[in-house]
Amino acid sequence: MWSQRCGFRTDRSPRHRRRPVAPVRSPAFAEDAIANHITTTGVLWDQPRYDDPAADISDPNHRAVLADRYDAIGEPAPINTIAARVTEAVTDDDAPEDEGLTTRDVSVEAVALLESEPEAVPTFGGFVVVQDVPKDEHCLVVNCSGVEPYSETVVVADDDTGATTAGVDGEVPLVARESATKLEVDAGGTDADLTDLAIEDDFAGRLYDAPLSGPDAVYVHRGGAYTTEVRDADDEIGAFRVNPADEPRIRIEEPWTGKGSLAEYLADVAEETSAAVAAVDDRSDADGSESKGRSENGSWNAVQGLARALETVAEAARCAADRAAAGDRAGADKSLDTVQDRLDRVSSKLADAGEDLPDDLERAINRRLE
Repeated sequence: MWSQRCGFRTDRSPRHRRRPVAPVRSPAFAEDAIANHITTTGVLWDQPRYDDPAADISDPNHRAVLADRYDAIGEPAPINTIAARVTEAVTDDDAPEDEGLTTRDVSVEAVALLESEPEAVPTFGGFVVVQDVPKDEHCLVVNCSGVEPYSETVVVADDDTGATTAGVDGEVPLVARESATKLEVDAGGTDADLTDLAIEDDFAGRLYDAPLSGPDAVYVHRGGAYTTEVRDADDEIGAFRVNPADEPRIRIEEPWTGKGSLAEYLADVAEETSAAVAAVDDRSDADGSESKGRSENGSWNAVQGLARALETVAEAARCAADRAAAGDRAGADKSLDTVQDRLDRVSSKLADAGEDLPDDLERAINRRLE
């Protein structure tokens, strides 16, 4: 009766009887594969913690605290970690158009992958942490939706902290795909043994700094104005001015180092800045307005004086580069002394012309002088 109230069937007709089911046997090779993963803890006296109870203290922070308290407990083994904050490079409103960047937090999460590891690691709140990294040289790749990938060689070494930061001061700036151009450096195009590559924007500062071995390429924002710097095994530096604008790709064929390279760089920056200042004065003449520094007798105003002072810096720097290329070290040094004197003059002229220059250009000139 009870079973009938609860809705259970009580009839025992043949059509409701269950047929016996034959047992299913797994193939022997499958049983062996599974059995290999089945283990037991074993007996206590065969375990490491029987002789050393501290072997169970695996958390590094817990072990470090106990190691400070008890001599019998050793320090934790180093846990090598790569850490970085992922940002996005964008144009800076305080910079001239296409001549300065800043960085901001990314709007979507990214993923990071060490080429030596099989699995990618996602970022959390823009931060990426890769743990248990073997002591070695690794290629770190960071990517997310809508940006070009970022790659960098990271050297992990055993030390007290066990932490290695990627990027520049732990920051990895990504570039949106529609704003990116590829900057290539052919390390094979020079006799120097190049060891490092760095890229610095006038406003955002250093955006890339990593070891260099062989050809390398970095995606940069078209809206930046860059100093590309290489360093060789003798700790000599070379620098090159890069203004991507609408260029789809930029390639530095011969990244040479030394006095001549730096002098050429100085000349390029001085000429670029002089042209920007002269354009301001040309616009003033075109629309009929007069700069505050223009005198009644039509002599050069402060803006024109600044442009000319920058031209003389470029002339002296070109002379230094030519003398360095010819092997005239003393002559190159003398020309560079002249460059320094003329840069001091540029600082003075900039102070006089500051009121007549657009604010963004004045800021850019100050940063380049530094």
